[in-house]
Amino acid sequence: MFDCSEGMTRFSIWANRFPGISYRYGYVAMDGTLAIPPIYSSAGDFSEGLARVNKGASNWNRGEEVGGSWGFVDATGAVIIPLSFFDVGDFSDGLAPAIKGDGSHNCGIYGCGPNGYIDKSGAFVIAPTYDQADGFSEGLARVSRNGLSGFINTKGELVIDFRFRKAQRFSDGLAMVWDSSFQVGYIDKEGKLVIPFQFISGQNFSEGIAAVSVLDEYENSIEGYIDRKGEFVIEPRFSYAGNFRDGMAQVIIVNRGAFEGSSYIDEQGNLIDPCAESMDTP
Repeated sequence: MFDCSEGMTRFSIWANRFPGISYRYGYVAMDGTLAIPPIYSSAGDFSEGLARVNKGASNWNRGEEVGGSWGFVDATGAVIIPLSFFDVGDFSDGLAPAIKGDGSHNCGIYGCGPNGYIDKSGAFVIAPTYDQADGFSEGLARVSRNGLSGFINTKGELVIDFRFRKAQRFSDGLAMVWDSSFQVGYIDKEGKLVIPFQFISGQNFSEGIAAVSVLDEYENSIEGYIDRKGEFVIEPRFSYAGNFRDGMAQVIIVNRGAFEGSSYIDEQGNLIDPCAESMDTP
């Protein structure tokens, strides 16, 4: 079973176990009743009332789907957008990234494309001209051409030029970007670099802070948390630092190469027991 999304939970069953494992996907409603039978080779979570589904994909390699055709269903299982696309993403801001399924797509060193954006009728409203395209977040979407990433708005207008080696979607008003040497920094919605390129890796901002990686004195990668000014608010001391959610984040603690275990921290960096926290909540 997967996480619940818009009152629906995606699940998978074995379609075949030998000679390789393959799956079929369906959905159950919040009351546990079967809403959509497991008839799809692949499927995504519901977003804005629709879920992307695939038929014909080969997913023998433990769930790694290849091929088939994509479309969208609603919560009743009705096909709203025919399964006729080479690939699609989830809907956000009324649009979903998509690649035509008419054989005109091309998979090269910069990704499979061309990517564009469809509305809920299945029509392209932003022309498929991008090598890669993400879903919209906070009114902007990351798109790429010739190995460089920029951002467009829901009208398809380029608002941040193609100048980053890689980029992630916007969260809390900032987006993580990479320079040509693959160092990580953060930009605002005008494209201004507000946190300079200086980190090995990072994550999106969540609840005002973001996990980033730096090197310790032994040249090992360690992770901590920065604020929107790029200053550490939780000093780097973890081998893994997850995003904050409801005031807590999961971390993995390693001391001089010795694993000490997985735990949770609060926004001050103190170790906490998430079960105790939830029990205290009325």
